[in-house]
Amino acid sequence: TVTGAYSTPNGAKQWHPPRFALSFWPLTPQNRCSTTFGTGSSLGQDRPAAVPTCPDQYLRAWKAFSRGDPVELGNRAVRYLAWEPDVVLDPRFHRYLRDAKVDLGARSLQGLVRACHLRWPEFVKSEAMQEFAARRLRKYRGTNRILTRWKESIKVILHVDGPEALAARMLEGLRTPQMTASEWNVDANSDYFGSAMRALLKKARTQWRGQAKVAEFVCQHVLAWEGWTMDQLKKEVSDSILHPDATDKIVNDLLKAFVLRHPKLGDPTYPANRTNWLGVHPEALRRLVEWLSKANITFFFEHVFAKGEDRHLRKRFWLRYVSHVVRSRALLCPSDLARLRNHIRQIGREMGNFGMIRGYNRACPKSS
Repeated sequence: TVTGAYSTPNGAKQWHPPRFALSFWPLTPQNRCSTTFGTGSSLGQDRPAAVPTCPDQYLRAWKAFSRGDPVELGNRAVRYLAWEPDVVLDPRFHRYLRDAKVDLGARSLQGLVRACHLRWPEFVKSEAMQEFAARRLRKYRGTNRILTRWKESIKVILHVDGPEALAARMLEGLRTPQMTASEWNVDANSDYFGSAMRALLKKARTQWRGQAKVAEFVCQHVLAWEGWTMDQLKKEVSDSILHPDATDKIVNDLLKAFVLRHPKLGDPTYPANRTNWLGVHPEALRRLVEWLSKANITFFFEHVFAKGEDRHLRKRFWLRYVSHVVRSRALLCPSDLARLRNHIRQIGREMGNFGMIRGYNRACPKSS
């Protein structure tokens, strides 16, 4: 509150400045401030650093330094250059850091690790480069939780067998690629992570026989990972189909469902999809067509045909020669489709597409 007054000594009016009075209310749950503030040092400790764009002037300075010109890079330039794979994988950069006694901060260390991951095949060929990077990470004494975890798990992050170690952890917890990249704060588009995904598939295929959870993990998350190039995807699909345990019913059904629903693969017997399968191992393609043909034949004679109508054992005949079938397709009439709609919805992932015919009440009319 603010108060002011006039006084009149000797009859003369004089203004006295306001006096300020402060009133305090007791702190109660109703008026307590609910907002809390963390200390500045704790902010951003779990958030990965954004990838910066290195200014051209620093790239030019590095090229001049690489030519042997007397250039002083400076700490600011180093902070940007630590994100550039071409720079990080050059031993001269690490010698400069050593001679200039430059310590990398949390952001720059994240950039250095990312640069190593982006060029993983090149990085693992150089023992000196591996030692440079590992030494920098071990020297970190800050509080950034990302770097602390990397430092404690350096064999996962920077060791030559790091991708295999990461793959083992993914399989143990059935952690999806997206979850793993986020939890470990690694670039999902890096060569390092791609190596981990290939190692994961190789290891998972040894455990998927009779294991529905592992088979589902492989087909619904690992093979379905969006980071595969088409050449890589076709190789992994080929290896999965040709794996000895791919004939296990659980695995087989899930593999068929995956390829049939994949927008860049689809049913290989369907003419519009034939080019999608160029580059797939021929034996894998032949085996997949056989699986789909077997599913189509079984569906037709066990569900479309009236029970007991296969008196000539045509199902047994076609299954005997199913490995020679190039293309198969069940043909249904409208009444068949109406009768089998629910069943088709349940097993649709196990068989290819089917066709429709007109002019009959049933695709396979009862013999008189």
